[in-house]
Amino acid sequence: MRISELSKTDSKILQTRKWSGVQKVQSFLARQGYDYVDEGVYSIVFAKPRGKFVVKVSKKEDVCYLEFARWASAQKNNPWLPKIKFMKDFQVTTRDGEKVTFLITAIEKLHTLKGGVISNIRWTHHQLPLLLFLSQEMSFGNQLQNAYTDLFKKTYGRDINLTDEYEMSGKFKKNSMLPRTIDTIDELLSTDCRKDMHLGNIMLRPGTKQIVIIDPLAAR
Repeated sequence: MRISELSKTDSKILQTRKWSGVQKVQSFLARQGYDYVDEGVYSIVFAKPRGKFVVKVSKKEDVCYLEFARWASAQKNNPWLPKIKFMKDFQVTTRDGEKVTFLITAIEKLHTLKGGVISNIRWTHHQLPLLLFLSQEMSFGNQLQNAYTDLFKKTYGRDINLTDEYEMSGKFKKNSMLPRTIDTIDELLSTDCRKDMHLGNIMLRPGTKQIVIIDPLAAR
């Protein structure tokens, strides 16, 4: 059986089985040949070596990621967001009798930034407006600012000025889906969720090296 066919079977089981707990999901994935990839405070990620998607399983309730994933899964043609194959939420009753919502999400397999440094990307002069926008919107310290000032000088033979930044920023906001994406993420903010845009929440799509925003919200 090919990997792609097995993945379809896995997807069906993950979505239709009545899971009694997170450990049951993890055990199933291990039996099906999924390897542990990484984990954070709220979830664990599994993947097959040659698979095209990863499976993210909640360790505890994460209302902010649930909100983002529901929205992102409906954005089929937005290259700045992850392609979500499916998402399934299910309730588990804790020992204290509390009902908690957990989430299983199958997401396209993306690449982390080399060395965790966004300036390691081989930027071209066509991406100058993108670099400028990201440096203004995300918490990257001086990484992107240095990257776009160096690239601008290499391309045009002079230092960038405020007029250059204003013109590039205006054109980018008019022509790219990314500013509208960020605006919508801002609309998802609530008393429970805050904006959390940083290097750890940026990945790259294989082949195209497209930047993808994977988890821009966090609990307050």
